[in-house]
Amino acid sequence: MQRRKPGFHWGSVELAAAFAVAGSVLAVVASAFVKNLHVARYAEAVNGLRAIGEGSAAYAEAHAGAFPASAPLTPATPPHGDEADSPELWQHTTWRALGFQPVPDGEAHHFAFGYDNLGTKFLGHAHQDRNHDGVSSSFEQGGLWTGVGVVLDAHVASERELE
Repeated sequence: MQRRKPGFHWGSVELAAAFAVAGSVLAVVASAFVKNLHVARYAEAVNGLRAIGEGSAAYAEAHAGAFPASAPLTPATPPHGDEADSPELWQHTTWRALGFQPVPDGEAHHFAFGYDNLGTKFLGHAHQDRNHDGVSSSFEQGGLWTGVGVVLDAHVASERELE
C-alpha cells in the first residue's frame, strides 16, 4: 500500500467541483464580453441617429417646424469599415443642415445613413452589412414636430441587429 505524502491533494470530487466553478465563471465572462462587443459595434448607428435627431430638432425649431429635405442613403452602399469616405460625400444639403457626419474625416465607419422628411415627422435610419451577405442590419429613430418643439422617439428601433 502506498502512503500519501503530507499536504493537500486534489481528490476527484474536489477537482470536479473546481472545474465546474471555473466553467461557470468562464461562461459568465464570455457572455458579458460578447454582449459588450455587440454594443460597441452598434454604437456608431445609435450615436449617429442621436446626432441626426438633435440636428433635426434644432433645424425644425429654427425653421418654424419644418424639417430638412430627405437625403438618400449615404454612402449608397453600406461600408464595411475598412476605408474612409471622401469628405465630399457628406456635403448633401440635408447632412450640412443637420451638421451631420457619422465620423470625423479620414476615419472608417460601418454604417450608411439616410433621412426621410415625412412632413411633420422625420425618420433617420442606419444600415450595415457586416458579413457582406446582402442582408442588412437596420436601425431607425424618428421625431415629431408638436407645434412647440420636436419630440424624439424614446428608443432606437432595430431589425436584424445581430446580422
